[in-house]
Amino acid sequence: MEFDEFYYLYERMSLHADKLNELIALYEVQLANLERNKKDMVQQSFLHGRRFYEEIQWISDNSRIRLQGRTRPVQMLKIDLQLDNQDAAMQRMKDYIEECILKVREKTRQEKERMKWEKLSPG
Repeated sequence: MEFDEFYYLYERMSLHADKLNELIALYEVQLANLERNKKDMVQQSFLHGRRFYEEIQWISDNSRIRLQGRTRPVQMLKIDLQLDNQDAAMQRMKDYIEECILKVREKTRQEKERMKWEKLSPG
């Protein structure tokens, strides 16, 4: 092989290496964004659950009515929910969301497999 051929091969490999490095950097950024989105999803889901708890407590607290013959309002609905430790609740929410992500990944993988087989099979 001539020097020019080696140099051409070197240039091509350098271009491919640069392109691969760009792709790796892009995927690292996307992965960081996905992790941040997952963290935000856990936080938002936890806050939504906490608000749900607070509103159920509000319903229970405001279910008092005045009955004829009674001097004090009577509570008509008693909902007794225990508020869990915040760290434990956040961990359960994180576990649940990660479980859902795994289910979505598996379903997506199965769908891709199904589409691949449909393309390959005659009919």
